[in-house]
Amino acid sequence: MPQEYEKDARALIQEALKDPLARIPQPLKTAYYQYQEHLNLKYLLQVNLFAQFSYVTYTIADLLVLNDIPRLVITSKLSFALLMTLITIWMYNYYRHLKFFDLLLPCSIVGASAIWFTNLNISESPYTLIYQYSSVVFIVLANLCVQIRFRPSLDLLRK
Repeated sequence: MPQEYEKDARALIQEALKDPLARIPQPLKTAYYQYQEHLNLKYLLQVNLFAQFSYVTYTIADLLVLNDIPRLVITSKLSFALLMTLITIWMYNYYRHLKFFDLLLPCSIVGASAIWFTNLNISESPYTLIYQYSSVVFIVLANLCVQIRFRPSLDLLRK
C-alpha cells in the first residue's frame, strides 16, 4: 500500500475495530480478499506438494509388504505422484483459480487411495489384510490438510 494511503487505511481499520462485528471496511475489501487468496494459494501449493512427497515415500513400505508386485507398485504410484505434482505446479503458475485448486487435494487423495487399494487387491502377499489398516494415513491427511472453504463451495454451485 502506498505511503500516502497508510494513514487513511489505518483510520479505516481502527474505526472498523470499534464495530462489534469488526467488518472489513469497504475500501479495503478488495485488497483483503486478494491477500487471503494469495495466502490460500501458497498454502494449497505447499500441502499438495507435501502430500505427493509423502505418497512417494510411502512406496518404500509398499515395496516391503507387496513384494510380489514391485514393478506395478513403483510404476503406478510414481506415475500418479508425478502427474499430480505437474498438475499442482501448473495450476499454481498458470491457473490460479482458488475454487478449483482447493479441490485438487481431495481429488488427489481419492486417486491415490484407489491406486493403493488396487495394488493391495492385486497382490498375493499374506500381509495385505493387515496392511489395509495403514490407509488411515489418507484419512489423517484429508482431515489435517483439506480445507474446503464454505464460500468457494457456494460459488461453485452458482455456476
